[in-house]
Amino acid sequence: MAEVKYIGITIGPICDTLADADSPAALWFASSCLSDLTRRLCAAITGPKGIEGSVILSPYYSDAIPLDDGVGKFHDRIIFSTEHYERKKLEAIIAEVRREMAEVFMYPGQKMTKKDIADFLSVYLQIHFVVLDGHHGKENSILAVSPYLDAMELMKTFPEDNTDNPFRAIFTGSQGSSNVYLRKSPLFEAIADNNNQFISRKGAIRNIQEIAACDGFLTGELKKHHYFAVVQADGDGMGSFLKGLDDENVTLFSKSCLEYAREAAAKIGSFGGMTIYAGGDDLLFLAPVENVANQTVFELCQNINRLFQDKMKAVLPDNPQIPTVSFGISIQYEKYPLYEALENARQLLFGEAKTHCYKGMDHAGKNSMAIELQKHSGQTVGLVVSNDSFHVLEEVMALGNSLSDGENAVNSVLYTIQTYQFLLHVLNREVQEGRVDKDAYKEAWMNLFDNVDQKPAESYLNSVCDVWYDYILKGSIEAMDGRHFVDLPEKAEEKTMTVMIYLLRLKKFLVERGED
Repeated sequence: MAEVKYIGITIGPICDTLADADSPAALWFASSCLSDLTRRLCAAITGPKGIEGSVILSPYYSDAIPLDDGVGKFHDRIIFSTEHYERKKLEAIIAEVRREMAEVFMYPGQKMTKKDIADFLSVYLQIHFVVLDGHHGKENSILAVSPYLDAMELMKTFPEDNTDNPFRAIFTGSQGSSNVYLRKSPLFEAIADNNNQFISRKGAIRNIQEIAACDGFLTGELKKHHYFAVVQADGDGMGSFLKGLDDENVTLFSKSCLEYAREAAAKIGSFGGMTIYAGGDDLLFLAPVENVANQTVFELCQNINRLFQDKMKAVLPDNPQIPTVSFGISIQYEKYPLYEALENARQLLFGEAKTHCYKGMDHAGKNSMAIELQKHSGQTVGLVVSNDSFHVLEEVMALGNSLSDGENAVNSVLYTIQTYQFLLHVLNREVQEGRVDKDAYKEAWMNLFDNVDQKPAESYLNSVCDVWYDYILKGSIEAMDGRHFVDLPEKAEEKTMTVMIYLLRLKKFLVERGED
């Protein structure tokens, strides 16, 4: 009997292709095109003219997987096994699929020939593979192959002349409509009419302004309706989790990831967002800051995190270490360059959410949301919040919702805090050193707001103090940090103040009226 071989394939270039996209539709097309490339390779490898006995371990692949929802479900790596590996045959399959990809760009009005497009893609599309013997050790196939694929992703080749790049042509469109060619592409025409993540009420592909305002259902009265969120998400602790899987469970894991991607994309669509990519444990989507049901994008992320954990529990129900999801959430004004917001979300995810060490920890906490709001006025608000401490963020965002003028209430609190910062630093230190209890602290706190204009908001002021005292002064300061572009203050009481001020600034943004 022939020896089993494990083959890993990496597909790209993802970041370079997404970087050329300057609209939601272009981002979607770039991601869907590369997902379609993965799908075609899986189909060719396991098809009648493919490699005999091939078993796709990752991603989960089946001819029955629906493709009409417009969501790219197939991530950028393929791992399969076979006892009948032939290098020349695999190279021929890859070359043929590269040529087939020209079909995606053959829309009415295309000026390039199919051969010219195929020749360009043969150099532009990055498809590398590695082959391991079956006795690659105790690791499962994903863990064994991944380090080699990581290295191969750095092996980039690009066309000498990028002038006739078919991606750029379809992204730009014509003078009359930037999406005219994209809408005629086979990928877009394959989307079923009942999938409405991409089409506005007017029948056009949704733009940033429509996403920010939930397709026009939200008025421009509040500032947040002129802002959009770019969210990039990635699973935490996947390496440790995968160590507990044999290759049989790897297939179950891949299927669970597919289900997660499909259901997460549905949640994003129902929320009012647009799914750009959903494959494996990765997500990239655009969303309003708050939707028509008054749910925030932060709540959506928590629902996605819970969904992912439920799917992973089904794979290894007895594993005490269930993977979580971290998020980079970049909130920008509707006219902010999309590619910059995309890069910022990526930096927030991998440079903050996944690497941040909370107080008292000597390692990255992960399982977090790194949030950054860049206001049109130039002000920046940033927070890193553990998913386990989300309830603190949620409570602050809900405070004062019953007030007739929530904006003035938040402004009043912020003004008073900033006016009496020195006194509050002293009070905070007294609490942390055990000399002031909650009742005494609240009495001092309410004395700061003892004027006639603030009397209508007395219950609100009490509630703000409760959250500050219970969760931040005495509770989970270690699970939430204010982000600066300079180092955080070293003193604990100053850091406490920063966290509360940033939470209140974020709350203020949600209730502000007018335009920037």
